[in-house]
Amino acid sequence: KKMMKEIADKKVELYNLPAEEAERWYDRFREVTRKWVADLEGKGLKARDVVKMYNEECEKRGVKVVAFPPEWR
Repeated sequence: KKMMKEIADKKVELYNLPAEEAERWYDRFREVTRKWVADLEGKGLKARDVVKMYNEECEKRGVKVVAFPPEWR
């Protein structure tokens, strides 16, 4: 909220996407996350575990990670 206020105070015009369009964008973000994790896991790294941990920590703080694939819950 603080950051958004600072941006608005600087006269930056903000636009909220309609929910349906935002969800379409989030689907693409999730696909990028899936590919990124698959690439890293192909190199022997535990990328999914790290992304899951990151999501859990964000959720504890009330932050939604829109790029987190819901099937990984």
